[in-house]
This record gives sequence, structure tokens and C-alpha cells, in this order.
Amino acid sequence: MEFRRVLFRSNARQESGTGVGNTANLFNWGVTLAFPDLFATGNTGGIIFGQPPKVTSNTNALRIDPDTSYILELQYNIRISKNISITPGVFAVFNPNHNTLNPTTWVATVRTLFNF
Repeated sequence: MEFRRVLFRSNARQESGTGVGNTANLFNWGVTLAFPDLFATGNTGGIIFGQPPKVTSNTNALRIDPDTSYILELQYNIRISKNISITPGVFAVFNPNHNTLNPTTWVATVRTLFNF
């Protein structure tokens, strides 16, 4: 079985309006495993795991994310024809809003892609 992997991470720095002087640093990352031709030629399965953007430092100490959220997604791209594919999936956000007091959020998705 063949698979492909994609890794990403990003850092961002946000500054407030002119003369205010507030700054915040954000960080996020993710890992994707893709399985081309899974179960049928042209179809692709995918597993994605990562961390959504998190405030890691801020001049306003009250606005630092106290905990860490994680996202896990499973999807399967079904090629219907040369121009149409459907991708059902499900993802879970653990510790939403970077807060361990928040329950896990589950979301089901269906995406249809038309290529012309």
C-alpha cells in the first residue's frame, strides 16, 4: 500500500493598530497521511492530525490560550467521474477553543467537487 505524507507548521505575529503596541504570537501545525487509490483507482483516503492556531504569547496576559486543542480528521475522496468527486469525512476537535473544560466537538462533512 502506498501512502504520502505532508507536514506543516506556521508561526505568526499579530500587532494591534498604530501606536497601541500590543502583540501576539500564534503557532499551529499538522500532519496529513494520504492513501492514493485506496479501495479503488482514483479514490484517496486521508488522515489529518494537528493543532489549530494557538496564542503562545501575548502582551495582554489574559489572552493567552490556557490549554491546547487538537484536530483529527478522516476523509475519503470518491471519484465519481473524470469531473466529479465526493468527499465524505468526519473530524473531531479535542479541547475546543484551547480549553480542556470544553467537550470534544464532532463534525461530519460532505464535499462535492466539480472540475470543468
